[in-house]
Amino acid sequence: MQTKELSITKKNFWDRNAARYDRFMRKNAIAYEQLYALLRPAVWHKTVLEVATGTGQVAKHLLCSADHIEATDSSAAMIAQAKRGNFSSKPHFSVQDMFHLPYADQSFDVVIVCNALHIVPHPEKALIEFRRVLKNDGMLIAPTFTHAENSHWGNLQALALKIAGFPLHSRWTSAAYLAFLQQNGWTVCKSVVLQNSIPLTYAECKNRKENNNVIFENTRDPKGFGGRLMVTMMNLAHTPVALWGLHFLHLAPDAKVLDCGCGGGANIKRLLKRCPRGIVKGVDYSAVSVEKSRRLNAAAIQTDRCVIWQGSVQRIIFASDWFDAVTAFETVYFWPDLAKCFREVWRVLKPGGTFLICNEVNGDTDKDKKWTEIIDGMTIYKDTELKAYLEQAGFCDIAVHKSKTGWLCLTAVKSSDCGCRRQENEGL
Repeated sequence: MQTKELSITKKNFWDRNAARYDRFMRKNAIAYEQLYALLRPAVWHKTVLEVATGTGQVAKHLLCSADHIEATDSSAAMIAQAKRGNFSSKPHFSVQDMFHLPYADQSFDVVIVCNALHIVPHPEKALIEFRRVLKNDGMLIAPTFTHAENSHWGNLQALALKIAGFPLHSRWTSAAYLAFLQQNGWTVCKSVVLQNSIPLTYAECKNRKENNNVIFENTRDPKGFGGRLMVTMMNLAHTPVALWGLHFLHLAPDAKVLDCGCGGGANIKRLLKRCPRGIVKGVDYSAVSVEKSRRLNAAAIQTDRCVIWQGSVQRIIFASDWFDAVTAFETVYFWPDLAKCFREVWRVLKPGGTFLICNEVNGDTDKDKKWTEIIDGMTIYKDTELKAYLEQAGFCDIAVHKSKTGWLCLTAVKSSDCGCRRQENEGL
């Protein structure tokens, strides 16, 4: 019943395979257990709409967390399977079209669409409908298989599904999928990549508020004239905390350094001065920031001592074991999937290399929280949280420094022993 958006043939795929769906999904049991653990606190005492519920696995796992769940699917056979063995009145299962939902505006606290956006044509249209039925402060949770990052086994699995008639309309990497959500008016507040034969990218999103303070929004992703102005301001305003943090980083004159989230390039210039025979590279996902950084460091770029690249820390293009140090000034607040980003930093560092994180706020006071209320997509991490992420990524010798003004700086080292332990942990 997916109306014109889905052909009858593709709709019938789900009707034909409803009875076998649960057996197929058991292959993803580990990833789904992680998914449920993420979902339960997010729906606690909330009114929830789940679209594309399938046989109702997700809805049934959230019974003890949500106050009420409307669980819908376009396939009548799937809904029939979902109703079997359900003895709770909390979930209400019905056949509905995700593109034309029968619910009033602002009806739900949470909308969940699990592993569906990649299999429907025009997913951006579904996102518009989800926004309509969500309350103004509601949350969209959209975990999706990101097939473009498949393992060999995952590729074979996807091929088998294609042969069987499985409708696959979008092949995203995790980064491309999160960008798709952002481009369609959502702010990704939290994202995690759950490892599976086909990687599962979990995303919690808020409706982007059009009345947000544009000036502060440009701290996250500088754009246009306001972004250019903000980048210039940040080069000046962040100077004191940057100079303080650099005191904890010891560099050789010929060191190779990567500055992640390089902003307007002021710290790249400082690092080049500290390493007169070295090489400094930078990465930022804002085109405005990259342009400003390149202008500020044009002389070093011309002599091949500097390269500045537009991209994500989740997928650093540089070679493994190459940098003596990696820095991150006032930027980890906005990194999606912090664990993955830290693993990438660990990868590009040489054994013995240092990762430096420097933040102007450390989350120790209630005043720090005001920034997360002003700036969408910002997360302020305490030193204990960052240390845990660093240890998980394989870093050792983690040192925490705090100033009287509330500034926070962490340094962490990649050593051979750390690498061994990390590999052992990943093999568990």
